[in-house]
Amino acid sequence: AKALYSRLKSAARQACGSEPGRDLASLSDFNGCRADALSLAVADVGSRTLSALHRASVSSLELARFDSVVTVR
Repeated sequence: AKALYSRLKSAARQACGSEPGRDLASLSDFNGCRADALSLAVADVGSRTLSALHRASVSSLELARFDSVVTVR
């Protein structure tokens, strides 16, 4: 689960493009994209172990995003 989670995090960073400079709005958009991409990928895998690892690894804001993704499914 840890190896898969690491690969999913890397893929989420790549999917959202290169990290922007110091522009706060661009940085916020990038972080939101990365958080959403990672949460969607974890939810798509459907593993309880992976979901637990994700829950333990993210901020409360990212956790709320994840919960909204999982609840919809």
